[in-house]
Amino acid sequence: MLISSGRFLGALPDHYAKAWVESGEFRLLCADSFSWVSKFYLANRPESARRRAVDLFLEDVRAYRENLYNPHGITLHLPLWGRDTTQLADEMLESGLETYIVTLDPRKLPKKLCGEKFDADLLARLPEDIDPCGENGEFHTVVANAPGFSAPLDLVRGETVERSGFIYTDFTLR
Repeated sequence: MLISSGRFLGALPDHYAKAWVESGEFRLLCADSFSWVSKFYLANRPESARRRAVDLFLEDVRAYRENLYNPHGITLHLPLWGRDTTQLADEMLESGLETYIVTLDPRKLPKKLCGEKFDADLLARLPEDIDPCGENGEFHTVVANAPGFSAPLDLVRGETVERSGFIYTDFTLR
């Protein structure tokens, strides 16, 4: 789904945007012209008792992707599936990943964390019931640098706003 905020143009997966489209908060733009399938990886915490409800969704997403790709002879490679997200977050930071929180659910995290760098200090300040990789919808990030990038993205932090019950921080390229 293609979206426009009035300042930025972006895209959301159809299943993620569905509730907003149905409520009239979003409308589809050029739905027939702008559509793509992208590779993604999922991580979850196997020992979490709360993950059962999330697992139903994640298993659904995995099954959807498998049904989409398998008929074409494409096998999904999900190296993060089932990984411990505490260990994964530590590994990501050790690898040199530089990322910032761009969206968060204020029912789960303080608003002031939106826009902050995802680092060891932030992980130490997360409440115990928050997944360190945000795998229960607590937050989403933008990656500014990672192994494999030819150069870091030169991001400028913009304003932080609340929309539709979520907190968003804009980042633009310098």
